[in-house]
Amino acid sequence: MCSSDLEIDEISKVAKGVTFTVIAVIALIFVFKVIPGSRFFIFYMWAVGIVLLSISRLIIHKIELRLLKKGIGTKRVVIFGGNQLGQDVAERILLNPSLRLTYVGTLDDNAPERIHFHLRERFNHLGKFDNFKQVLKTENIREIFVTEYIHDKPFFDDLVHFCEQEKIELNLLSDLSSFMAGTLNVRDFDGVPFIVHKEFPNKPIQKMMKRFFDIFASY
Repeated sequence: MCSSDLEIDEISKVAKGVTFTVIAVIALIFVFKVIPGSRFFIFYMWAVGIVLLSISRLIIHKIELRLLKKGIGTKRVVIFGGNQLGQDVAERILLNPSLRLTYVGTLDDNAPERIHFHLRERFNHLGKFDNFKQVLKTENIREIFVTEYIHDKPFFDDLVHFCEQEKIELNLLSDLSSFMAGTLNVRDFDGVPFIVHKEFPNKPIQKMMKRFFDIFASY
């Protein structure tokens, strides 16, 4: 989802929330007979509420995007696989800061011969699969996307165990789910389905900031 779509979505949510509140206030007025001096007062407050809350949210959104583009508040990501799907995932991360992910590089036994247009200057081949432990620790990786089928089960088990130990979120192709035990979740990553081995909840500070501006703008 691009920046303009997110801004429209924010304004739409604000309009719905303010409209619902106004309807609730009108209902209370009819029940308790509390009528303001002017019947247009409620309409004015509805319009002002939408404008002020929308402005506050858009300001937060702009600041947030700038921070995300600098890698602040994002999770560092490595992709296992330089194939077309792996490059698609890297492209989505680079083009959509709102995903809150920072593309660090790609692990693959062979560097790809063809690289997508948007990745030509940003593609980073970090080495072979066997070097994953050193790379993940050195680069402080918090999330992995596996876009190639891993036939070596001992290697796959070692990867899963390492991710559990280091608290790294592991996103897998559905074909690899047969190797996994326990409860698995499905993640729609910008239209691409992945199996999430373990998900660690992220509570970004911007939620608190939005609530603060909403309360401030309501006065």
